Amino acid sequence: MTNVTTLIPDDALLFDVAQQACAAHLHLISNGERFALSPTIPAGWHAVPVADKSNQIRRAA
Repeated sequence: MTNVTTLIPDDALLFDVAQQACAAHLHLISNGERFALSPTIPAGWHAVPVADKSNQIRRAA
């Protein structure tokens, strides 16, 4: 099994990225300069917590 990390474009919207991450069961991660979607959290990166109080993200997944 390979771990594929997808870099997020700078002009992407947080809500859209969070929906994509939830639907694909991926983590939204950052290294302080870039954001990415990944099935694991590599060394030097940290998870970015995203909360959706309206539950729209989970309903869309």
